[in-house]
Amino acid sequence: MRGRVSRIDHQFGMVLIEPLLEELTVTAFLPGVVAEFTERGAVVAGAGTEIDGLYGCGGEAAGLLCRTGIAAGRVFVTDHVDEALAAELKRAGVAGVVCAGVDVPEVLDPEPGFTLVAVEGFGRRSFRPEVHAALIEGEGRLALLDGRTSLRAGVRRPRVILPAPAGRGAP
Repeated sequence: MRGRVSRIDHQFGMVLIEPLLEELTVTAFLPGVVAEFTERGAVVAGAGTEIDGLYGCGGEAAGLLCRTGIAAGRVFVTDHVDEALAAELKRAGVAGVVCAGVDVPEVLDPEPGFTLVAVEGFGRRSFRPEVHAALIEGEGRLALLDGRTSLRAGVRRPRVILPAPAGRGAP
């Protein structure tokens, strides 16, 4: 137990420990409202568009979605990521990248320096029309990326979440 020793009782051989009361702030991945409290935390409900990826790397990232102008802290959208673009994105300090396709050598880098979500697969690809439309609509707004991928038991695919603007389906 973590705490502060408040009293030692030599007669009965007891040490009384008071737990430390620490306030812990946890940031929700998705903007929304707290819908429910559980033993493990809280459930946050929000509205938006979820785009499933086929390959990803990196953890969770967030930033403003942009299709032009690579900038630090942003989530950049492009059809294809190759070695040269990956190096430029890393140098610029982008938070993440959403791409239609990625070259295989880029996925072998264990630390690309940003979160990557490839929506359509490997090689030169284009976004499906509905995905392309969602990314255009989300430009300049918050984008949430989860690049974690696991193909073992409990398959986990990467994803992009585009939260709905306040007043448009958001709780």
